[in-house]
Amino acid sequence: MKTKLLSLLLFTCLSLASLPLWAQDIPVRIFLMRHAEKAVDGTRDPALSEQGMKMAARLDALLSETQVKAVFSTPYKRTKMTANAVAARNGVAIRDYDPSDVKWLLSQIDQARLENVLVIGHGNTVPDFINTLFPHANMAVMEETDYGRLFVIHYYKNEPQRNNYFILNINQ
Repeated sequence: MKTKLLSLLLFTCLSLASLPLWAQDIPVRIFLMRHAEKAVDGTRDPALSEQGMKMAARLDALLSETQVKAVFSTPYKRTKMTANAVAARNGVAIRDYDPSDVKWLLSQIDQARLENVLVIGHGNTVPDFINTLFPHANMAVMEETDYGRLFVIHYYKNEPQRNNYFILNINQ
C-alpha cells in the first residue's frame, strides 16, 4: 500500500513537472508604455522628437535581455516608432490594436500564450489598460508631458487577484 501511494505521488509530481510552461502558474509579463515624446509638428500623427527617439532607444536597451514574443501598438507613427527597435531585435512584427478594446487585446495575449509582451499606447489609453486589470488603481489620463513610465505587469489570466505591477522611469 505504501509503495503504491509513493508511486502515485511520484507519478503526479513528474506529470506536473512535464506540463508545458504556459500551463503552469507563470504570469504573462506585459510591458506597457505610452509612446515616447512626440514632435510638435502641427499634424494629427507626429513622429517622435529627438528626445523621444532617445527614449525609444532606452526602452530597447532596457528590454535587451528579455525575449519579447509580441509587440502591440496603436496605428500611429509615434507608437510604432517607440516599439520598432524592440520588435526588430526580437524578430516580431508590430501588431496594431484598438486601444478602446483592452479586453480584445488581453484575449489575443491569452490565446497566443505569450510570455513577454510589449504594448505601446497613449496618455488616455494606458490608464484604461491599467484600470481594466486593476480596477482600484483609478489611474487618471496622463498629462501631455508625462512620458517615460514603463509599467511592468504580471498578468494571471485565471487569477486576477494575483495581478500586480510596478513602474520604471526610463527618462534618465
